[in-house]
Parts: sequence; structure tokens; C-alpha cells
Amino acid sequence: MTELQLCDFETAKMLKEAGFDWPLQKSFYFNYGEWKEGSRTYEVNYNGFVDSEKYFSRPTLEHAAMWLREAKRVNVNAYPDDGAWDYNIYDLDKYYSIAGCFNLPTYSDALTAGIKKALEIITTKTN
Repeated sequence: MTELQLCDFETAKMLKEAGFDWPLQKSFYFNYGEWKEGSRTYEVNYNGFVDSEKYFSRPTLEHAAMWLREAKRVNVNAYPDDGAWDYNIYDLDKYYSIAGCFNLPTYSDALTAGIKKALEIITTKTN
């Protein structure tokens, strides 16, 4: 069975800044001067902790893409194309493509790049 890919630190930080607030088991946390990976047996909204600047929720790429669709009305789609992977980002309210990229080596690379680009667009719109 294939394991779902977790977001990297940069993506998790961007998601928190964009308002990601789903309870999860995985996190990044700051302890003794460095960022570490954390995990619990139960789900927690790490982005809502009292000491929240020391915690970031760490969703899977699929959870991040789902949150973007449900909370921000933006769909990130990674798909194979001629031996490589591409992505498109769609505004679900206006029904048009707002960004895309081509020729990435893996599905995870394409989905990660698409999620990061979507988050850049979202945070630029709101600032």
C-alpha cells in the first residue's frame, strides 16, 4: 500500500499562514532551538495552540489540496503528461485556470508545487 506524502515544512508553514485549521496527528514543532517532526495518536489543531508560533499542523498533500478546495475554493490538479507531471490551479468560483506548471518529475512534486503556488496566490489576494 502506498503511503500518503506529508507536506514539507515550508508548505505546512504557508498553510498555517493561509488559515489551515484542521485537526491532525502530524506536526512540526520548535524545541531546543530546532524544528522537529511530531506525531500523536489523536488529532489536534496544532495551528490553534496557545503557543502556536512553535507549532505547524502537517497535513498530507491530499488533505492540503482538499482544504484548498473546501475552504478557499481553489482546486489543484496534478496529472501525468508525456512522461512527466504537470499541475493546474482552478478558481472554482470563476471557473477558470489561474496557474499551471509543466514537466515535474513526480506526482508529489507536481502536487506540492501546485499547492505552494495556490497558497502564494491566495495570500497575495488577501494582503
